[in-house]
Amino acid sequence: MRMLEETEQQALTIFKKLLTIDTTNGEKEERKAAEYLEEILLDEGIPVHFYENTSGRTNLVAKLVGGEEEPLYLISHLDVVRAEEAKWEQPPFSGVEVDGVIWGRGTLDTKQLTAMQVNAFLELARLKDSLNRDVYLLATADEENGSGEGMGFLKKAHPDLFQKGMVINEGGGFTVNYKGHTYLLYTAGEKGVAKVKVIARGQGGHASCPPENQAILTLAKAMERLLSWSFPKSSTKVSTKFKQVLGIDDISLVPKTEDEKLLVDLLEYMETTGPVVNKLEIGSVVNAIPYLTEVEVEFRLVPGTTKEQLSRWLAEALYGVEVDIEITSLEEGFECELDAPYIRKMEQALKDVGSNATLLPFLALGRTDGRYFGDTRSAIYGFSPLTEKDAFVSVLKKVHNHNENITRESFLFGTNVLSLLIKSICRK
Repeated sequence: MRMLEETEQQALTIFKKLLTIDTTNGEKEERKAAEYLEEILLDEGIPVHFYENTSGRTNLVAKLVGGEEEPLYLISHLDVVRAEEAKWEQPPFSGVEVDGVIWGRGTLDTKQLTAMQVNAFLELARLKDSLNRDVYLLATADEENGSGEGMGFLKKAHPDLFQKGMVINEGGGFTVNYKGHTYLLYTAGEKGVAKVKVIARGQGGHASCPPENQAILTLAKAMERLLSWSFPKSSTKVSTKFKQVLGIDDISLVPKTEDEKLLVDLLEYMETTGPVVNKLEIGSVVNAIPYLTEVEVEFRLVPGTTKEQLSRWLAEALYGVEVDIEITSLEEGFECELDAPYIRKMEQALKDVGSNATLLPFLALGRTDGRYFGDTRSAIYGFSPLTEKDAFVSVLKKVHNHNENITRESFLFGTNVLSLLIKSICRK
C-alpha cells in the first residue's frame, strides 16, 4: 500500500528543506528549522507554540485535539552534530539527491524522523474530527548535548505536556539480517546512567623529587581495577524477547557476518553494566606533584539496576584500593511493554507496505529524549523504519560521521509505514 504521489512529494520537500537549514548544536539555530515547520503547520490551520530557555534554542510543540484515549506523542530533535564539510562528498547542508541517495547532516539523526512525523501529522489534521486521542508533535533543540535546552527544559517548564501515552521516538527502525531473514529493530527501553566520582589522595611535592605515595598512582590502580572488573550480567525483559525472536541463547550465536556481530554486540550491551571515563582531574600546578586526583566515570546501567547494587559492585571492584567513591547522580533506565496493541499495529503497518521483516526489540544505544517520558509509564518506542538499503551496520558508520546519507527508497518506506501506523492508532 503506497501513499499518494503528492503526499510522498510533500514529505520529501519537507525533508530536503530541513537538511538545508544548519542546526548544528551550540549555534543556537534550531529556531530557523522551527520557523520553517511553523509555516507549514499554520498553512493547515494547526496552532504552533515555541518554547525557549535560550534565544534561538527553539522547541516546537503542536497539538491536534481528539478523543479521550491516551495521547500520542511524535518526538524528534532539530539539532545535529557538527559536520566537517571538507571531508564530505556532498555538502552537509545541501539536501542534495544523487542517484537515489539524499545527502546531509541529519538524514539519519533525526531530520528524517521529523519529516516523516510532520507529514503524518498533516495527514491527521486533514481527518478533522476523526481522531480518538490528542496528538502532539514535539520537534526539539539540544538533544545532541544532553537536552538541557530542549526536552529537559520542556519537562521542567511545562510538565503538563508529559502524560501517559504512546511515544514514537528515534533510535530504531533499522534492519539486520540473520539466517536469511530480515529483522527490523525497534527500541523498547533505555539503559540508565550513573555518574561516579573516584577520588585518590596522596603526598604532594616538587616534581623533581616525587614521593612514593602519589595520588595519581593510586588513581591509576583504581581505574585499572574498575575498567577491567567484570560487572554482573543480567537479562532484561527486552533482551529476553530479543533472544526469543531470534531463537538464540547467550552462547549459541557465533558471528560469521557483520550483521551477526552486531546482534552479538547488541545483546552484550543490553545485559551488561559498564563504565566509561568522562573527566580526569590531576592538578594544574606547574612542576608539582598533586596531592589529590579524581576521575568522573559514567556507567550505563541495565534497567532495574539500583543505586545500592552499583554501590556494592564498586566496593567489590575497588576493594583494597584507598580511594573515595561517590555516586553523584543516577537516572534509572526503563523498559516498555512488548505485547502491547501498539506493537501489533507496527507489525500490521509493515505488512501493509509489503514488508516481510520481523520486529525485533532492543534497548536504545545511548540516551534519547524518550527518557523524559519514562516516569509517565508511557509506551516509548524508537521507530523510524528504513529498508535493507540502509541496514543498521551501514547506518552506524554514518551517524555522527562524514557523508551521512539515506536512500530515497528508505525515506519513503519509513514515511509510508509511519503514516499507516499513526492513522491506525488515532482514527476513531
